[in-house]
Amino acid sequence: MTISAQTNENQNEDIFDYYVWHQTGKLGIGFDYGYGFISDEPWQMGASIGVNTKLIKDLYLGARLGYSGVFMYDSGIDSSSYFLTIPLELGYALTFGKGDFALIPYAGLTPNIGLAGKTKIEDYGEWKQEIGGKFALETDLGIRIRLGIYTISATAVIPVNDICESLFGSDTYFRLSLGVGF
Repeated sequence: MTISAQTNENQNEDIFDYYVWHQTGKLGIGFDYGYGFISDEPWQMGASIGVNTKLIKDLYLGARLGYSGVFMYDSGIDSSSYFLTIPLELGYALTFGKGDFALIPYAGLTPNIGLAGKTKIEDYGEWKQEIGGKFALETDLGIRIRLGIYTISATAVIPVNDICESLFGSDTYFRLSLGVGF
Protein backbone atom coordinates (compact mmCIF):
# COMPACT_ATOMS: atom_id res chain seq x y z
CA MET A 1 0.00 0.00 0.00
CA THR A 2 1.34 3.44 -0.90
CA ILE A 3 0.49 6.57 1.04
CA SER A 4 0.26 9.53 -1.33
CA ALA A 5 -0.48 13.26 -1.21
CA GLN A 6 -1.27 15.78 -3.93
CA THR A 7 1.37 18.38 -4.67
CA ASN A 8 0.75 21.78 -6.18
CA GLU A 9 1.62 20.36 -9.59
CA ASN A 10 -1.11 17.66 -9.22
CA GLN A 11 1.55 14.96 -9.05
CA ASN A 12 1.50 12.20 -6.47
CA GLU A 13 4.32 12.37 -3.95
CA ASP A 14 5.07 9.29 -1.90
CA ILE A 15 5.08 10.63 1.67
CA PHE A 16 5.73 7.13 3.01
CA ASP A 17 9.35 7.61 1.89
CA TYR A 18 9.66 10.72 4.05
CA TYR A 19 7.93 9.86 7.33
CA VAL A 20 8.52 6.18 7.96
CA TRP A 21 10.20 4.70 11.04
CA HIS A 22 13.11 2.37 10.24
CA GLN A 23 14.42 -0.21 12.69
CA THR A 24 18.12 0.06 13.44
CA GLY A 25 20.73 -1.95 15.24
CA LYS A 26 24.33 -1.25 16.11
CA LEU A 27 27.28 -3.09 17.64
CA GLY A 28 30.32 -1.00 18.48
CA ILE A 29 33.77 -1.22 19.97
CA GLY A 30 35.38 1.95 21.30
CA PHE A 31 39.04 2.51 21.94
CA ASP A 32 39.03 5.09 24.71
CA TYR A 33 42.63 6.24 24.46
CA GLY A 34 43.74 4.89 21.13
CA TYR A 35 44.89 1.28 21.56
CA GLY A 36 41.99 -0.46 23.28
CA PHE A 37 42.12 -4.06 24.39
CA ILE A 38 45.52 -4.71 22.77
CA SER A 39 47.26 -2.67 25.48
CA ASP A 40 46.67 -1.51 29.05
CA GLU A 41 44.31 1.29 27.97
CA PRO A 42 40.54 1.25 28.65
CA TRP A 43 38.24 -0.01 25.91
CA GLN A 44 34.49 0.02 25.44
CA MET A 45 32.02 -2.40 23.87
CA GLY A 46 28.29 -1.93 23.43
CA ALA A 47 25.17 -2.78 21.47
CA SER A 48 21.96 -0.85 20.83
CA ILE A 49 18.67 -1.15 18.96
CA GLY A 50 16.20 1.56 18.02
CA VAL A 51 14.50 3.51 15.26
CA ASN A 52 15.29 6.25 12.77
CA THR A 53 12.75 8.49 11.12
CA LYS A 54 13.21 10.79 8.14
CA LEU A 55 12.47 14.42 8.93
CA ILE A 56 12.78 15.75 5.39
CA LYS A 57 14.15 13.89 2.38
CA ASP A 58 17.46 12.36 3.59
CA LEU A 59 17.69 14.14 6.96
CA TYR A 60 16.87 11.76 9.81
CA LEU A 61 16.52 11.64 13.57
CA GLY A 62 17.36 8.44 15.44
CA ALA A 63 16.99 7.09 18.96
CA ARG A 64 18.26 3.79 20.34
CA LEU A 65 18.44 1.95 23.64
CA GLY A 66 21.63 0.11 24.45
CA TYR A 67 23.96 -1.54 26.88
CA SER A 68 27.63 -0.67 27.16
CA GLY A 69 30.63 -1.84 29.12
CA VAL A 70 33.99 -0.18 29.77
CA PHE A 71 36.90 -2.48 30.62
CA MET A 72 40.48 -1.95 31.75
CA TYR A 73 43.34 -4.10 32.94
CA ASP A 74 46.53 -2.36 34.00
CA SER A 75 49.31 -3.50 36.36
CA GLY A 76 47.14 -5.88 38.35
CA ILE A 77 44.03 -3.67 38.39
CA ASP A 78 41.02 -5.20 36.61
CA SER A 79 38.04 -2.87 36.24
CA SER A 80 34.67 -3.14 34.49
CA SER A 81 31.70 -0.74 34.40
CA TYR A 82 28.26 -1.23 32.79
CA PHE A 83 25.78 1.36 31.48
CA LEU A 84 22.34 1.77 29.98
CA THR A 85 22.82 4.04 26.95
CA ILE A 86 20.27 6.16 25.07
CA PRO A 87 21.97 7.35 21.84
CA LEU A 88 20.16 10.22 20.10
CA GLU A 89 21.34 11.08 16.60
CA LEU A 90 20.77 13.53 13.76
CA GLY A 91 22.23 12.72 10.35
CA TYR A 92 21.97 13.23 6.61
CA ALA A 93 22.26 10.39 4.07
CA LEU A 94 24.18 11.33 0.93
CA THR A 95 22.78 8.52 -1.21
CA PHE A 96 24.38 7.36 -4.46
CA GLY A 97 22.95 5.24 -7.27
CA LYS A 98 19.80 3.35 -6.34
CA GLY A 99 20.31 3.98 -2.64
CA ASP A 100 22.44 0.92 -1.87
CA PHE A 101 25.45 3.10 -1.07
CA ALA A 102 25.45 6.20 1.13
CA LEU A 103 27.80 8.40 3.13
CA ILE A 104 26.08 9.56 6.29
CA PRO A 105 27.61 12.31 8.43
CA TYR A 106 25.95 12.46 11.84
CA ALA A 107 26.10 14.04 15.27
CA GLY A 108 24.59 12.77 18.46
CA LEU A 109 24.21 13.04 22.19
CA THR A 110 24.41 9.91 24.32
CA PRO A 111 23.31 9.77 27.95
CA ASN A 112 24.94 6.84 29.80
CA ILE A 113 23.26 5.76 33.04
CA GLY A 114 25.48 3.76 35.37
CA LEU A 115 24.23 0.28 36.24
CA ALA A 116 27.06 -1.56 37.99
CA GLY A 117 30.79 -1.92 38.14
CA LYS A 118 33.55 -3.74 39.94
CA THR A 119 37.26 -3.37 40.50
CA LYS A 120 39.68 -6.13 41.41
CA ILE A 121 43.25 -5.47 42.54
CA GLU A 122 45.68 -8.38 42.76
CA ASP A 123 46.53 -9.24 46.37
CA TYR A 124 43.93 -6.75 47.73
CA GLY A 125 40.52 -8.08 46.71
CA GLU A 126 37.45 -7.06 44.78
CA TRP A 127 34.74 -4.44 45.41
CA LYS A 128 31.76 -2.86 43.69
CA GLN A 129 32.06 0.54 42.04
CA GLU A 130 29.56 3.18 43.12
CA ILE A 131 28.27 4.08 39.62
CA GLY A 132 24.62 2.98 39.90
CA GLY A 133 22.40 5.81 38.63
CA LYS A 134 25.29 8.14 37.74
CA PHE A 135 24.66 10.12 34.55
CA ALA A 136 27.54 10.39 32.07
CA LEU A 137 26.94 12.46 28.93
CA GLU A 138 28.91 12.27 25.68
CA THR A 139 28.71 13.81 22.20
CA ASP A 140 29.29 11.75 19.06
CA LEU A 141 30.52 13.10 15.70
CA GLY A 142 30.97 10.61 12.91
CA ILE A 143 30.61 9.29 9.41
CA ARG A 144 28.75 6.13 8.44
CA ILE A 145 29.09 4.18 5.21
CA ARG A 146 25.95 2.29 4.19
CA LEU A 147 26.23 -0.73 1.89
CA GLY A 148 22.72 -2.10 1.35
CA ILE A 149 21.25 -2.66 4.82
CA TYR A 150 24.68 -2.85 6.53
CA THR A 151 26.77 0.03 7.85
CA ILE A 152 30.18 0.72 9.26
CA SER A 153 30.65 3.85 11.37
CA ALA A 154 33.68 5.76 12.59
CA THR A 155 32.89 8.07 15.50
CA ALA A 156 34.78 10.58 17.60
CA VAL A 157 33.29 10.39 21.12
CA ILE A 158 33.69 13.54 23.23
CA PRO A 159 33.02 13.43 27.00
CA VAL A 160 30.68 16.29 28.04
CA ASN A 161 30.29 16.26 31.83
CA ASP A 162 32.61 15.58 34.78
CA ILE A 163 31.11 12.17 35.49
CA CYS A 164 31.72 11.08 31.89
CA GLU A 165 35.33 12.28 32.13
CA SER A 166 35.87 10.42 35.41
CA LEU A 167 34.49 7.16 33.97
CA PHE A 168 35.75 7.28 30.37
CA GLY A 169 38.62 9.78 30.56
CA SER A 170 38.76 13.41 29.49
CA ASP A 171 40.12 12.81 25.99
CA THR A 172 38.09 12.30 22.83
CA TYR A 173 38.24 8.66 21.80
CA PHE A 174 37.48 6.67 18.66
CA ARG A 175 34.61 4.18 18.25
CA LEU A 176 34.18 1.77 15.35
CA SER A 177 30.68 0.30 14.89
CA LEU A 178 28.88 -2.15 12.64
CA GLY A 179 25.16 -1.67 12.06
CA VAL A 180 22.07 -2.96 10.30
CA GLY A 181 19.13 -0.92 9.01
CA PHE A 182 20.43 2.67 9.03
